[in-house]
Amino acid sequence: MKRHALLFAALILLLTGIMPTTSTDSQARTFREFRQIPKPEGLPDNAERVETIEPVDRELVERGVREILGAWNSGQLESLLAEAFVNRQKLADTLITVVPRDAELDLLSLRSFSTLEQYNTAVSQKGRYRVSKVSAVIRMQVIFNDPQTGYQRLPNTSEFIIEIREPI
Repeated sequence: MKRHALLFAALILLLTGIMPTTSTDSQARTFREFRQIPKPEGLPDNAERVETIEPVDRELVERGVREILGAWNSGQLESLLAEAFVNRQKLADTLITVVPRDAELDLLSLRSFSTLEQYNTAVSQKGRYRVSKVSAVIRMQVIFNDPQTGYQRLPNTSEFIIEIREPI
């Protein structure tokens, strides 16, 4: 009888949460993943944020995208990438080792673009510039000849984040 009373008491304590347990839930709480909260980048030296973002001309955005695609086609893409570009060297190595040598990127359309950030800056004696970070959604295609399957045209939609500098 005493044994049943002890089991019953232990069961009540367990159900009310008073008795400690070794469940995986209590242990898993200590293994939470740490995720850094994203924060905006600071402005470069001699830069001032604009109060209202001015629209960037569509032709400038398209010219910037065409310049990037042209650099990719000519093997000069690394010269256009920002210093902070993630996996910059890995991308350059992949272009050399994985991408077919005759592959070319062709712009089909500039679907949309929006200015993400804008500021004014002075670049030495060259004067003042308006610097705009622009997100451009484009439709493009990769064209190449595959030895097994022949002529290939692979369209896709991509987003480019480009920096446009305009004299003011």
